[in-house]
Amino acid sequence: MNGTRRNAIALYANFIVMALLGLAINPLLVQSLGATEFGIWKSLLRLLDLSGVADGRATQALKWIVAHGSRRDDNQTLQRAVAAAILMWLFWLPVLLLALSGVVYLLPSLINGVSADHLILARWAALALGINVVLSAVLGIPDAVLIGTNQGYRSIVLTTTFLVFSNGLMLLAARAGFGLPTLGLITLGSTVLSGTFTWLVARKRVKWWGIAKPTRSDLTRFASFSNWTLVWALVQLLLLSSELLLISAMSGPVAVTKYTFTSYSIQFALSICLMTGSAVTPSLGALIGAADLAGAGRLVRQTREILLAVMTVSGAGLLLLNKAFVSTWVGPEYYMGDTLNALMVIAFLQLSHIRLEAQVQDVGLNISKKVMVALAATFASFLLAGVLFALFSSLESTYVGLISGRLLASILLPRLVCGLVPIPAYCWRGIGVLAIVIAGSIFAAPLVNPHGWLALLLTATAVFLVLTGIAFAFIVSPETRALIYGRTFAIRERMTQ
Repeated sequence: MNGTRRNAIALYANFIVMALLGLAINPLLVQSLGATEFGIWKSLLRLLDLSGVADGRATQALKWIVAHGSRRDDNQTLQRAVAAAILMWLFWLPVLLLALSGVVYLLPSLINGVSADHLILARWAALALGINVVLSAVLGIPDAVLIGTNQGYRSIVLTTTFLVFSNGLMLLAARAGFGLPTLGLITLGSTVLSGTFTWLVARKRVKWWGIAKPTRSDLTRFASFSNWTLVWALVQLLLLSSELLLISAMSGPVAVTKYTFTSYSIQFALSICLMTGSAVTPSLGALIGAADLAGAGRLVRQTREILLAVMTVSGAGLLLLNKAFVSTWVGPEYYMGDTLNALMVIAFLQLSHIRLEAQVQDVGLNISKKVMVALAATFASFLLAGVLFALFSSLESTYVGLISGRLLASILLPRLVCGLVPIPAYCWRGIGVLAIVIAGSIFAAPLVNPHGWLALLLTATAVFLVLTGIAFAFIVSPETRALIYGRTFAIRERMTQ
């Protein structure tokens, strides 16, 4: 089994484990912490992640530089890239510390309605999470090398293991009466252990592992790509976190808690879509690096079809079943309404499309145009969301603004991909089928209302089978279907041997 398949299997296994973990842990954390502290915790995680882009995103640049040169027998160049990543981290460290300090200081403005007692706990927790962000940047270097050499599955296994361990510890701490600062320290300890073990794996499994003194041209090339990667990382985090950040600033931690549960299945559906692109990018980078543009174009086209199929099944399924899922899981009081759910799903579909087109361009090592387009779309979405919220004072209007502002990226990013690989900008057949199925699901959603886990499971199974049949019949081409069937049967044969 090659690295791409192992990456895909590891990513999906990680998804399943984290989905089950979240299903079990989140309701128990709410019971132990309360809706307010739980909302503060979720807001802190997003805020500190966002400020973490000030680390220079050296690991992101390293990942794609290693992937681009993985088929060349030039160990010295790759070792110099590792050293350049460390130097970039040191260069950006003062900026990162300043950004983290700003978040801690501005917490009363970033999380609406936080009491004085909660603010003290939140700041101590933010301090622990801030140290975690600082160390994550350098501890992530071996992970970036493993991903770039198509061995990301090795670090995924370690990351998953330590996430399960740390979540269990956080639950025990919360039930024992410890607050947010303890949760922050547990997160920090898990990151240190995970990074240490990943470093040991990289040293053993990457034949050229090590560092070499970088040249001026190495640093210039790395800094140029890393700087654009930093801006893209900021845009990417804003795209993924904008809803929660706006809800936190406008409505407060209790609304964040409700959003967490209403959007829980939507976030995991988004993760599936993101993993679809992540699993193929190392192979795509190698094809482009070897100037095999025909092979790269074929891989991008097949990945687009698979993504549209996944988006169709997951998007329509969320429209039909998310209300029943949230109500059965934690109670109907945590569901934010059909209209907001539909807008969340549309935003999820839009983000999935934007991210795949952006991931394709990452491996070309020329991301400036992509970053500028996405940055303009992000500012437009925040501007429109703020204006519409000021006019209508509703979260629904905020989502309309976000979706409208992001249309710029939805339209232009696929066109930029055409400059990298020789394929059409859009898969019109798949987009049309997706639109029809989503529209039909919005109208049909009020008619689907199973009660209890058994009824929900049976309904979800029937919905999945019907939607998968539609996606495979009308979105996925015969060539891609043959590829999927071939790989499925090959994996099955290996499992039975």
